[in-house]
Amino acid sequence: LKQLADGMMALRGELIQSGHWSNILMMTYSEFGRRAGQNGSAGSDHGTAASHFLMGGRVRGGHFGEYPSFEQLENKDVVHNVDFRALYQSVVRDWW
Repeated sequence: LKQLADGMMALRGELIQSGHWSNILMMTYSEFGRRAGQNGSAGSDHGTAASHFLMGGRVRGGHFGEYPSFEQLENKDVVHNVDFRALYQSVVRDWW
């Protein structure tokens, strides 16, 4: 995640400098989530829920949605509470 954050911040800096930041929406995407528990390789396996990060000059910062429960897993997976399609629909409707 540090590598991702560093790259996004570098791009942000260039977009601010060029005057384009207020017209930009950056959104992360992953085709799979991650399991809550650590596997035998000190990592985590593919799961069903994932975080998305959005940033841009007009993005209001903060956390949206409910924090997932790590007490109530489903088949060792975090249960998502926001459908990714609703997120994409919001981007298409409100930003494009």
